[in-house]
Amino acid sequence: GASGSTMCGKYYRSHPKDTIAGYGGADVRGFTFAGSSNVLVKDSTVSKLTSLHGCAVGYSVMMDSSNIKLESCTVGTVEALEEGEKSPQTVYDGCGFEFGVASKDCELKDYCVTTTKSMFGRSLKIIDGGRDNKVENETCKAI
Repeated sequence: GASGSTMCGKYYRSHPKDTIAGYGGADVRGFTFAGSSNVLVKDSTVSKLTSLHGCAVGYSVMMDSSNIKLESCTVGTVEALEEGEKSPQTVYDGCGFEFGVASKDCELKDYCVTTTKSMFGRSLKIIDGGRDNKVENETCKAI
C-alpha cells in the first residue's frame, strides 16, 4: 500500500522497535540476509523487482550479517518508483546489491547489474556501508 495508508488500521508504529512512526511504504527485496553468517549464493539471478512505495533491492545483506558470499549473481531490472505523493520517511533507493552498515567480511564476486531505477532516491549498482567487504569483477555493463 501507499505511505500513510490506513488499509491495515490506524497505528502510531507498526512494530514496537520501529524508529519511524506510521506506515512508510513497501520495500521489495529479491534476497535478504539479516543476522546471517556463513552463506554462499552462487549462479543466482534476481529480476523484475518493482516497489511502488519504497526501495527495491536485488540482494540485501542487513544487520550483523557476516561472511555472506555472493558469486556469479545477476540483478536484472530493479525499480523504486512512487505512485502518488512522496513520503518524507520512505527511502526510494533502487539498488542491485546492498551491504548494510553492520555487515562485515562479505564478498561479491563476478556480479552483473543491468538496470536500476529510482524516481526519488539513489539508483546504484552497489551500496556498501559495511566493514571489510570485498567487491570484485563486474561481468557486464549497465544497459
